[in-house]
Amino acid sequence: MFARGVSAVSDTRFSDKEKKLLKTMKFAKEVLELKVDLGKVNWTVMRVWVAQRLTELLGLEDEVLIGYVLEQLEGQKVSDPRVLQINLTGFLEKNTSLFVKELWTLLASASSNPSGIPQKILDEKAEEMRQKRVLEEEINHKLAEERKRRDTETKEAEAQREKERAARRASDDKERRQRRQRDEERRKEEKEREREVARARERERREAEREAEREAERKRTRRDERKRSERDRSDRDRLPGPPRRSDAEDAGAEAPGSGAGTSEPGAVPMAVVDEAGGAKEKRHKKDKEKKAKDKKSKDKKKAAKKQKRDKKAAAEDVAMPDVP
Repeated sequence: MFARGVSAVSDTRFSDKEKKLLKTMKFAKEVLELKVDLGKVNWTVMRVWVAQRLTELLGLEDEVLIGYVLEQLEGQKVSDPRVLQINLTGFLEKNTSLFVKELWTLLASASSNPSGIPQKILDEKAEEMRQKRVLEEEINHKLAEERKRRDTETKEAEAQREKERAARRASDDKERRQRRQRDEERRKEEKEREREVARARERERREAEREAEREAERKRTRRDERKRSERDRSDRDRLPGPPRRSDAEDAGAEAPGSGAGTSEPGAVPMAVVDEAGGAKEKRHKKDKEKKAKDKKSKDKKKAAKKQKRDKKAAAEDVAMPDVP
C-alpha cells in the first residue's frame, strides 16, 4: 500500500523551517517597506535585466536559475521579498540579499510607473541613448572634419594641378609662339634667298643680254671696218698709174739735189692725185658722219632698251610673289 505524499507548503516541517528563517535572517528594511504590484510590471524588460544580473553575479549564464526566478515572479507565487531571498540563498549565497534588494527596488519602481518599466532602466536607457547620440555626434563631427580635410586637400591638389596645367599651357603656348616665329623667320629667309636667286638670275640675264649686245656691236664694228677697208682697197685699185710703192722706195727715190719738178715717164699727174685724194677725204668724212649718226641712234635705242629693262626689273622685284 502506497503512502500519500504532501506538498512543501502543506508540510508543517517546511513551514516551520521557513518561519524560523524569516525570524533569524537579516533583511534590508528599505526593501520590506516597498510595495510591489507584480501585475503592473513589464516583464519583457525585466526578463533581460534578471538574466544579465544573475549572469554577472554567478560569472556564467544559468538558464535554470533564470527560469526559476522568473517563474516565481511572473506567476506571482512570491509577493514577499524575504521568501524570495530564502529561496535563492542556495544559489546566490552571499549575493542573495544584494540581488533581492536591487530586484525589489526595480519592481517597486516599475509597478509605480505607467509604462511598467523601472525608472532606473529608463534613465539608463536614456543615458545610453544620450551617450549614443553623443558618440554619433562625435563620429559625425569627426567624419565632417575628415570630409572637410579631404575636401581641402582635394581642392588644394586640384588647385595645384590647375596651376601645373596652366604652367604647361603657358609653356606650350610660348613654345608654339617661338616655333611659329622660327618658322616665320625661316620662311622669310627662304623668300629672301629666293628673291636673291631671282635677282641674281635677272642680273645674269641682263648681263648676258648686254654681253650679247656688246658682242653684236663688236661684230657690226668689225663688219663696218671690213667694209671700209674693202672700199679703201677698191678706191686704191681704181686709181691710175703704177702700183704704189712702199715708203722705203719713196724715200730712196728722193735723193738730195734732185730736181723737184722732175717726174719719171709714165707718172700720174699731181692734179689727178689731188682730185682722187679730195674725193677720198669727202667719202671718209661722209662715212664718219654717217657712222657717228648711226652710233648716236644706236646709243639712244640702247638707252631706251636699258631704261625699259630697268623698269621691268623694278616692277618684277616689287611684284615678286612670296614663296609659301
